Amino acid sequence: MGKKQTGKQLEKAVEAKKMKPVKTKLSKSQMFEALAEDSGVTKSEVKKVWGSLERLIEASICERGYGQFTLPGLMKVTTVRRPAIKARRGINPFTKEEIWFKAKPATTGVRIRALKKMKRLAN
Repeated sequence: MGKKQTGKQLEKAVEAKKMKPVKTKLSKSQMFEALAEDSGVTKSEVKKVWGSLERLIEASICERGYGQFTLPGLMKVTTVRRPAIKARRGINPFTKEEIWFKAKPATTGVRIRALKKMKRLAN
């Protein structure tokens, strides 16, 4: 085998390759196949990396986790805490009848923000 490539050499090699635009929605297996073909590794290795990435994101945004995960250059996943809402009175705008709106518990939502590189790719 040849010499091992450094990080910068690998980045340049990956950036030099351009994929053709995808014209249809990819299934999970099609995506794994395309990633394996483009990166030169087997499909099973891509599945392992994908599983690791899922677990890393889950550990980062879980209840006791940091609450934020960044996929450099592409997206940032953050958790957003929404406070509880008390039950309240309101008026039905159609019948003008007074009604009670139910209380809602506090929830944690997920917000995904596109970063600079992804925004640039979309344009």
